[in-house]
Amino acid sequence: MMLVKFNPAHLNYFSIQKEQGYMSGLMEDESYQELMVSNGAMSIVSGGRVLLIGGVLAKTTTTGEAWSVLSCEIGREFVTVSRIVHDFLMQSGYIRMETAVRRDYVKGHRWAKLLGFVNETPSSGMRYYGLNLQTYDMYALYNVGAIKQ
Repeated sequence: MMLVKFNPAHLNYFSIQKEQGYMSGLMEDESYQELMVSNGAMSIVSGGRVLLIGGVLAKTTTTGEAWSVLSCEIGREFVTVSRIVHDFLMQSGYIRMETAVRRDYVKGHRWAKLLGFVNETPSSGMRYYGLNLQTYDMYALYNVGAIKQ
């Protein structure tokens, strides 16, 4: 299993999980693919399959926003993929990492917590957020080791 720079050809070997299917059209758009490449998106590849595509967008010099789409074929490799993602996030150099999880996406909430994220909007969430203007929760991961003294 390897973490590699995203290449649009990776989409030929990627089957998005149904819970994130609404992202399919966007990811097939060539200008969005160019944006992913220019912003340093990564892929996790194993056995000729792409299991995850994701990255971190800079919000400030100390805060990044993590995003990812997972393959429906991730299966038993989920734990290893999670370790790779966690290590990648912790090595990003950001003190604060944020990620938004759709309120009704139970597996997404579990994964965010597994990665060490904390839900900062548990009571009301962020309304009218995301592509479909749904309610999302904002999660944050703190990397105090990245604070320069």
